[in-house]
Amino acid sequence: MLSRLYSVHYYHLHPYLREKSIYDKPGCSGAGDGPAPTTKRAEPHDGTDDTSEPGLVSIHKRRKVEDDVTPSLTPLQLTPEKQNISSPVKPETPKNIRVPTIYYGARTHKQIQQVVKEFSRTAYCGEATMTILSSREYSCIRPFDRSLYASKNDMCKECVSKRKPKHDEPRPQHEASNCKYYENRARLTAQDLPPAFDLEELVAVGRERNACPFYAARAMAAGANIVFCPYNYLIDPSIRSSLQIELQDEIVILDEAHNIEDICRDAATFLFSRDQIFAALQELEKLAEYRYANEDIQPDIACLIQALRNWNDWFANQAPLILSKPVNGNEAVHTWDVKHFVDTLNNHNIGIKQYGEYRGSAESFCRKLRDEPAALYGVAQATGNVVEAIGIVLSYLFREDGKQMDDFKPALIRGVETSPGSAPDAQGWRSTQYERSVQKETLSLRLMCMSPAVVFSQLSPCRTVLLASGTLTPRHSLASELGAAFPLQVSPGHVIAADRVWIGTLTTCPNGKPLECKSAAMNQVETQDALGQCVLWSCQVAPHGVLCFLPSYMLLNKLQRRLVTNTSSM
Repeated sequence: MLSRLYSVHYYHLHPYLREKSIYDKPGCSGAGDGPAPTTKRAEPHDGTDDTSEPGLVSIHKRRKVEDDVTPSLTPLQLTPEKQNISSPVKPETPKNIRVPTIYYGARTHKQIQQVVKEFSRTAYCGEATMTILSSREYSCIRPFDRSLYASKNDMCKECVSKRKPKHDEPRPQHEASNCKYYENRARLTAQDLPPAFDLEELVAVGRERNACPFYAARAMAAGANIVFCPYNYLIDPSIRSSLQIELQDEIVILDEAHNIEDICRDAATFLFSRDQIFAALQELEKLAEYRYANEDIQPDIACLIQALRNWNDWFANQAPLILSKPVNGNEAVHTWDVKHFVDTLNNHNIGIKQYGEYRGSAESFCRKLRDEPAALYGVAQATGNVVEAIGIVLSYLFREDGKQMDDFKPALIRGVETSPGSAPDAQGWRSTQYERSVQKETLSLRLMCMSPAVVFSQLSPCRTVLLASGTLTPRHSLASELGAAFPLQVSPGHVIAADRVWIGTLTTCPNGKPLECKSAAMNQVETQDALGQCVLWSCQVAPHGVLCFLPSYMLLNKLQRRLVTNTSSM
C-alpha cells in the first residue's frame, strides 16, 4: 500500500529514462546527447542551510518539456575565442506525446480498496483519472438465476447478445440487447463518480443509474491515467485477452509482489479434461451446420473441429497408460518427459506443425465469440475457454522453437468421483438399482509450469515494471526465478528503531516445566495455562495492545475456552 515501506524493484526501464533523470543537475553532462536543461532563477537565500537531512529522500520539482533548453551564457562568461560561436537552436517540443497508463495490481479487491483510499489523500487525486477492473462476479448487478445459467459469465454473454425485434415492433436504429444495464452503461462515467472510488462505490452508483459497472469500468479504462485491478488480470494472458488489456509501453505496479512467483506459475499451469473437449466438440459440430450464419469463420470452425477430434483421440490412446497406476486420493497420475509428451502430440497431428493454423483459427473464433456472441448461437463460454486454453498451452510449448519446453511437466490424471446412492423414500426403502454408490471417472491433462519466468517474460514490452512488497528478500533469488534484471532497487529500513525491537523464545512454563507447543502438549491444561500467562504478562508491559498468532482456529478456540474458564473461576 502507498502508506507503507516496501522493497521496490524496477524492471525494464525505457531507454529515455536511462538517458535523462529528474535528478540531473544543470550543467552536468548526462548519459544522453541532448543539451543540458536550463535552471530557473534562484530564490533569495535567507542564510539557512537548505540541504536535506542525510538518509532522507529529497523531493525535486518536475522539469517541464519547454524548459529543456540550453542555458544562455553572458559575454562575461565566454572566453574571447568563443565569442563568435552562435547559440544553439532551441529544440521544439515534441507533438503528440503519449502519457503511459499506470496499471496498479494488488492481490485482492480489499487491498485495492485500501490503496484507493491512500490515493485519495495524495495531490494527484482529481488530476489523474482512475478506474477499477473486476470480474462479473463482483460488478454485475443483474439478478443471477442459477437454475438458468451456470455462471454470471454465461448469463452476461447471453443477455448482452442482440435482441431481435418482434414482427410487430418497429426496427430500432441499433439492435438492442436483453440487458437494460448493459444498454445503459454509457450513463455511468467518471464524472458521476468521486475522483477516487473503490469497487463498492462503483457498484452503488451503477445501481442508482441502472448502468452496468462492469462494462462502464472497462470503457473508462480507455482514458484513465491509473487502472486498479487484481494483478492476475495483468499476468494471466487469457484474462488480458478477454479484457483487451494492452501493456505495450505502459507502467505496471505489482503490490504485495512476494506472491508473484506462485501467481506466474499458476497462470501458465493448465488443466482440461476429455469431457470438456467432447462438450466443446459437440457445440462446434452443431455450429458448423449453420454455414451461412457464420460464413466468414467457417474455415476456422472446421480447423477447430478437426483439432478437437484429434485431442479426443489422443485421450483415448493415452488412457491405457494410466489404468495400471495406483489410485491415491481419488487420483491416478502418469507423467511424461516433456519431449516424449510432445512426440505424442505430433503423432496425433496436434503438434508443432499444426500449431500455427490452430492458433490463427482459435484467435478468430474467440474474437467472434467475444464481439458477436449472438452470431455463435449455442456456443457456451466454456467452449471458448477450452479453445483458448489449448492455444495458450501450445504457445508456451512451441514458441521460440520449444525453448521453454523444459519448464513444463505434463501429467495424465484419472480421477475417480464417488457419488452416494439414492436417499430412502418416506417408508425408508431404497430403489434397488441405486442401492450402491456410483463412481464416475474423468481423464484430464495437467500441464504444470515449473518456472515463473515463462509468464513474467511477457511483461517485457512494458515501459516499466515495479514490484513492491515488504518481503522481497532475498532479492537475488527473486530476480533469478523471474528471469529478469532489476537495475534499480530500493530497500529502506524499518520505521521502528532497532533498539525498540526484542526477539526471544520462552522455553519453560511458570511452574518450571518445559514449554513445548506440540499437538500432544497443547491438550494439557498446564501448557494452555502457561500460554495464557505469557499473554497476560505481555499485555501488562504493552498497554497499547498485543497481536497474537496461532496456527489454527481449533487451537484458538481451545485456548479461549480454557482462559475464560480460569478467569470465571478466579
